[in-house]
Amino acid sequence: MHIALILLGFAFPLLELAVLIKVGQNIGIWLTLLLLVVTGVAGGLIVQSQGLQAARRTAQSMAEGRPPIEPVVDSLMLMIAGALLLIPGLLTDLIALPLLVPPVRRWIARRVLQRLFANADVRVETHEWRSPGRDAGSASPQ
Repeated sequence: MHIALILLGFAFPLLELAVLIKVGQNIGIWLTLLLLVVTGVAGGLIVQSQGLQAARRTAQSMAEGRPPIEPVVDSLMLMIAGALLLIPGLLTDLIALPLLVPPVRRWIARRVLQRLFANADVRVETHEWRSPGRDAGSASPQ
């Protein structure tokens, strides 16, 4: 697994560069650069607006007394999409685009969380709390 990640870390930037060169050859360097700038700006604006909506939903969930799990995960997915859009390249933009569509983003989040919880090993320890000055073996006051 670790070797695959290392290879991906080397191969992905090379693949990204190859795609940029090929697109640049087909549509021209200036259109390719414009495409990179437009996707970055548009993605940033979308992430900003949807991030504000996620923040409002987080506050609403907390005000209603519900745990804000969905809005927090939604915000995390938007941050990932934003980071991918800021990385220059068309492949990272293609990976980020599905994360900008709310129903697709929620589907991906559910799948990721299901896999995470399916593989998680959760252990809970509880301890009895005793007030200071009381011995565990002492009788209760009568």
